[in-house]
Amino acid sequence: MNNQVQLAEKISDDIYSKKKKPGLFSYAMYLKNRWNPISYDYNAKESGDDPFDIRCHFEQRGENNFKKGAISKAGWISLLLSATTYSAFTDKPLQFHGFRIPDVFPYITKRGMSYKVVSGYEVRNGLNLIFGLERAFKIEPATECSLGISHHMIDNKFPISYNGIVTFGQGFDFEASCSIPLSKSFSLGAGCEIYSVKSLQGQRNATTNMKENNGFSKNFFASVSYRF
Repeated sequence: MNNQVQLAEKISDDIYSKKKKPGLFSYAMYLKNRWNPISYDYNAKESGDDPFDIRCHFEQRGENNFKKGAISKAGWISLLLSATTYSAFTDKPLQFHGFRIPDVFPYITKRGMSYKVVSGYEVRNGLNLIFGLERAFKIEPATECSLGISHHMIDNKFPISYNGIVTFGQGFDFEASCSIPLSKSFSLGAGCEIYSVKSLQGQRNATTNMKENNGFSKNFFASVSYRF
């Protein structure tokens, strides 16, 4: 369920970086991944169903605050409070004096539901600062902040696109990637990801055994991308 929300977040970032009205496919995929967690069967009572397993997890810990439909409710709230939801009705993503009108994303963590608010500031065409704030409110309150930079190739004067973001609060997380064009549509990329198993973001991304209370998950990757 977190993967679906995280994909919607990445699509939203891509829509914002293009600085134009989202294409039909991109917007449809954004809505689909936003809608999936909302539309799960929250009355299901079988092991293997995400909402059931999540409720059982919190009940075994003696936590009764995670009620049925909490994920669906968080999905609705965040969907309606996100600027990208309304971007299909505008000529370009919503901004105010260079600042990105925020998007809100709900995530499931070991501390209960969290809300992640994502915004940014356009320094110049193609170059943006990234701001993020994630907060779990009820079961075990926690806060994380993110700061980063993003450059997307606009012309051929500086063809390298790069992204970097640091998250801190409950732990330390770091993501960085870059890409260079191979042709008009294809690009070659590489990057790294370092996640703390203590952090909210690390809990949904780290490949390290989550039973450990310390440590980091380190991932390195290379990719070939096609942009349409």
